[in-house]
Order: sequence, then C-alpha cells, then structure tokens
Amino acid sequence: MQTSLTLREFSDVLRFTGRPWPLQRALYGAVAPLARLRGYHACSPVTGWKPAQRAELEELPPEVERQLIARQRAGVQPRV
Repeated sequence: MQTSLTLREFSDVLRFTGRPWPLQRALYGAVAPLARLRGYHACSPVTGWKPAQRAELEELPPEVERQLIARQRAGVQPRV
C-alpha cells in the first residue's frame, strides 16, 4: 500500500519496470485511496522526510547560455 502512494507521488521521476506502466497506474490508482484510509503516506512521517517544495537551480554558464540563444534564433529544436 505504501508503494502505491509513493509511485503516485513520484510518478514523474519513478517507474517500476516489472509491469507495463498503464497497468501499474491502474493497479496503484485503485489501491492508493485504500492506503490513505489506512493511514499510509507517500512520504514517511516517521523519518520526517518530505519532497522538496522548490528546487533551486543554478545559473547556466555564460557560454552555454549564448549557445542556447544562438540555437533558438537559428530555429534548432532542443533534443529531448
């Protein structure tokens, strides 16, 4: 049950590879409300760990920023 809440909380960065993703979403989506009713949390209140509310990003080095601006002006699409 803990896993269902953790997976839903961190679905943007965490995927389990044992089952297909749509099946995991359906399965854990059905179990998550039951887990909350039983008092489970995505982040353990015992350890006091919570996900960061805000991430501080460092500035890009000037040469990288210049290259990105040049690529945008040239119409080059970023690689994903």
